[in-house]
Formats: sequence, structure tokens, C-alpha cells
Amino acid sequence: MDLRWTTKNIGLSVAALAFGLPFPAPALTLPPSGFTTQDFHAKAQADCGAVDVRDSLGGEMKRFFSYPRIEGYFAQDHAQDDDVGLCFAMGSADVLSFQTGTPVSAMNLFLNYENRLDGFDHVWRFFYDLVSPDASPIADGGFANVALRQSLAASGYGMCQELAVPSNHRGDIDFDFPDAILGLQGAMRLAEQGDAGFRGAVRGTKLVRAFTGLAGSEGEAERRLEDLVWSGTQAGHSALQILTAASDQACVGRKIASNADPNAVVSFNHNDSDIFGPIDGQLDLVRRGRPRPNMPAIMYDTGFTRHSRSPNPTRRLFGSHVSPVIGRAWNKRRNLCEYRIRDSLFGTACAYYNEKNVRCVGDGTFWVSDAVLWDMTTFVTYIDQRPGGERR
Repeated sequence: MDLRWTTKNIGLSVAALAFGLPFPAPALTLPPSGFTTQDFHAKAQADCGAVDVRDSLGGEMKRFFSYPRIEGYFAQDHAQDDDVGLCFAMGSADVLSFQTGTPVSAMNLFLNYENRLDGFDHVWRFFYDLVSPDASPIADGGFANVALRQSLAASGYGMCQELAVPSNHRGDIDFDFPDAILGLQGAMRLAEQGDAGFRGAVRGTKLVRAFTGLAGSEGEAERRLEDLVWSGTQAGHSALQILTAASDQACVGRKIASNADPNAVVSFNHNDSDIFGPIDGQLDLVRRGRPRPNMPAIMYDTGFTRHSRSPNPTRRLFGSHVSPVIGRAWNKRRNLCEYRIRDSLFGTACAYYNEKNVRCVGDGTFWVSDAVLWDMTTFVTYIDQRPGGERR
């Protein structure tokens, strides 16, 4: 197991325990054996009706959910993406996209979340930076349920169309986000010195590709981004603040409205809840064509799903990753119920997954059995869109 990754999660858990913080992510959670009040029971075939939430969608929404997510857009080394931490934003954006019917930008949600930390988020960020000094130059990681509530709040600054601030550059292999951030910091140093060369340095980062909503042409967008870097640097702003300002400008006129109540965001801790209830409940609403379904997202231990973690995990120790559950089906060959996960780690690559627990499809999703889903999941989060009095 990656000692740095383990240390980081233990540090966050110490912060959570010390300050009594709810729903830490990433987080150390109690192992199920001897602690959880729930016992696993295999799903019967009659309770495993086939469903894929994408089948209920059409047009741009179906294309959005069929195109692979990949945090490799933000870290070229797919096997070492722990310091990227965008999974909470990608999972939350998927949940919000399904709820609103419009693709939501995970990148905009991520920047706004990290730039507007408040309350207990500041505490865990302090511990994160303390135990992970080699982290990316902008903050990373977050809480899916907080991101959802924040995005549904009246300000709505976390709700922007994907087309304005794209989270995946489809086919654009010549753009590396971490390198672009380092380039931005170099441009900021030039701007601090009054060196006009900062403009060329900004253009060299190709960051304009991440903010397509800034202007109609790339040249005009570059000039606007250069101006933001200059004014932000003169005002003493950080790289994160400058990126957030660029994202906010790109989203002008491209905001997404939602009628969901922020208090409708619910989370279930596996240590005291049956995770299949909320997961199957939402999938069944989609399958039966019932009104107001939502896409459930899970926080889980990637030790069960990837090669670079513990090869034979037996306990649900760490909740280090967030992904939405998009489907369910009965596997006749294996005679068990499987669930389909839309992942953001490796795109279409299957080589990094643990084939013992994962059936990789090669399209940005994978299947796990009901038993593996039970073992690896720490939290389930979704937007309960039933009237307030009917919510569990």
C-alpha cells in the first residue's frame, strides 16, 4: 500500500476525530467486521432488475454520460493520481447533471469548492497539506455531499455548463493540467516583476483550453486570461483564485438552475446503514420510469478495485474515491447481481484494475458484484427529490 496515501488518509481521519467533523472524504472509517450493524445478504435475481440510467437519457446528456471520465486529464500518470483529488467533483457533477438534465462542469465545481472552503473544510485542508507536502499547487480533494449542497445553494456558483469549462478535453492529448498550473505560477512571477513576457507565458500554458466560455475566439480568450493573471497577481491572488475567476467569467450566461433543495442531499454511512436501500431505490425509480429519480454516488476503498492498492483487501478501511453508480444487472454466468460504476481514474484503460474484483468494460465503467460493492463502499450520497415529508 502506498505509505504516502495511507499517511494522508490517517492524517485526515485524525482531523475528523479531533474536531468531530462529519463525512470526511478521503477518510479512515471503521472496518465492517465487528462494528457495522448490517450483514451482507446476496441479492436475489428477482431484486436485480437490469437498469442503466443512461438509457433514460437522450441527446447531449446521453453522450455526456457515455464519454469516459478521466482524472488523467489532470494527471498524465494514471497510476499516481492521489494528488489530483477531482473524483468528488466529477461524481458530484454527474449527480447534478442527472438531476438538472444539463451536463454540469466538474472543473468549475472543483475550483469553486476549493476556493470557497469554509467551516470544517479548512480544518481538513490544513491536515491534508501537513501530511501531504508534495500535493498539487492548487488544493484538491473534497466532500461530495458538501459539494452537492454548496452547488444547490442560492448562490449557485458551482453550477455551470460543461461546455463553458470542460472537464475532459476530448482527444486533446497535448494539454496537461498540472503542467499548465506550474506554467501559470511562472507567468505570475513574471507579472509580479512587471515583465511583459508574462503574456507569452500565459499563452504557453494552453490554459485557455480549459475555459472555452471566456470568448468566441481562442485569441480573445487568451487576452482575457492574460488580463486576469495580471490583475489577480497585482491584487496578491493565488493561482487557485485566478483560475476560479477565469472559470466564473467563462460561466457568465451559462449557469444551470436547479429546483432541488440543498437539504435534500442525503448521505448514508455504511457502518450503520444498508447501502443497497438507497442505491437500489434510486436505480429502481429510473428502471420503472418513476418521477424524480437521482443518480447515487458512492465513496469507496479503491483497494478493492485497483492494482496499486492492497492486493487482497478484506476490510473496508479507507473511503478514498467517489464514483456514481449507473447500472445494475444479473450476471447469469456468475449467478449473482452486479453493479456498474462510472469511474474517473483510468478512462478506457483496464490494466490498472484488480481483475479479481472488477469486470472492466473498457468504456470508462466497470462492474462489481453485490458482495464487492458491499465490502468496498463507505458512504452513499444522492439528492432525494421526494417532497420533504416523504424523505427518509
